[in-house]
Amino acid sequence: MGVLKITAWLKIGEIRSQRKRKAINGSGCFFRFSCFAMKKFLLLFFTAGCLIPGHSQTDSLAESLAQKQLNAYNQRNIEEFLAVYSDTVAVYQYPQQLLYKGKEAMRSQYGPMIQQMKDLHCTLVRRMVLGNRVIDEESVVFDKGRPPVRAIAIYPISGQLISEVRLIFP
Repeated sequence: MGVLKITAWLKIGEIRSQRKRKAINGSGCFFRFSCFAMKKFLLLFFTAGCLIPGHSQTDSLAESLAQKQLNAYNQRNIEEFLAVYSDTVAVYQYPQQLLYKGKEAMRSQYGPMIQQMKDLHCTLVRRMVLGNRVIDEESVVFDKGRPPVRAIAIYPISGQLISEVRLIFP
């Protein structure tokens, strides 16, 4: 009886290993989340580490808007910072947690921070542009006495303005 249990246990383990190998070799992924979505994100994040030659006008507009808001942020100019955002901009903590919505809500979040934090500065580590989306890896100093905070910001562009911000913090 003991030998049969061990044999059955080994057979089950072998079947599970075969399923995993088949999943890995067949679809490329055996995780519970959407493999397609993860592959798409990783493709965006890792293969587009620099601008792709021959990028479109949409790429240029998206990059220009992201750069304008970054420059205004570092210059502490709240009006120029907000000028590139739509009136209905939505800011999320990645992936779906809404932090606030609307340009005036954004003003109330960023305005005091820009005015009061004298050491505030954002350094662009890496930027990827693909169509109407910009993905920035940033290093933000809030206080020179503390280490910078690393973050990823995703900026979808719609109607010539930034329509959304998705922030990823460690």
